Amino acid sequence: MRQNATEIDLLSQCAGTLANLAENPQNQVSLVRDGAFGPLVFLARTEHSGIQQDVARALCSISANPENQVGVFGPDELRALFHLAGSVEENCGRDAAIALGNLATITKNQLQMVRLGVLPPLIELMSSEFTSCQQFAARAMYRLAACVANQPRIVDAGGLVALIKLCRSPDHEVQRFVAMALCNICTHEDNKPKMVKLNGLQPLIELLDSDSDLC
Repeated sequence: MRQNATEIDLLSQCAGTLANLAENPQNQVSLVRDGAFGPLVFLARTEHSGIQQDVARALCSISANPENQVGVFGPDELRALFHLAGSVEENCGRDAAIALGNLATITKNQLQMVRLGVLPPLIELMSSEFTSCQQFAARAMYRLAACVANQPRIVDAGGLVALIKLCRSPDHEVQRFVAMALCNICTHEDNKPKMVKLNGLQPLIELLDSDSDLC
């Protein structure tokens, strides 16, 4: 349903308030307990870039709290993050990717996120024009790839190709997360020949010549 300008302004103010509140660690568990997820999921689908940026900022902060990383983000909240990760706005895509990476430290979340469809938006985000989006998409990918069951799925979805391409990023943090993701993916026997077949060795070797202290 299309909202008018007054309704959009109200939604924008509410989204901004929730995002500001979520930056306080003491509020992050309270927001979940008091029912903030329902409105945030609704607002994530509002086709307004400013509102979506604030929703992504709120979910990013909420997901940073360890108490919210296990059994709190369900399918609706995860799909909202997937949607936000597909935004063309840097802040929105970056914060959604940060949130996904925060949640991907938990094995149960790793499996659920891939099953629900996290890979396509993350892979797309790795090809973003914005370095920050590339960085945090690669960070989320390396954490998802720590789960053995996810490793062939990442390759099948095109994640290995995207990571190999991203090896040539000039940004040192992007390089580091890409190398970590490739390391995890290539622990799977089926993926080892695929890495070579996809011409992944040369860009990986070039990382060793990087002037970064991180690689």
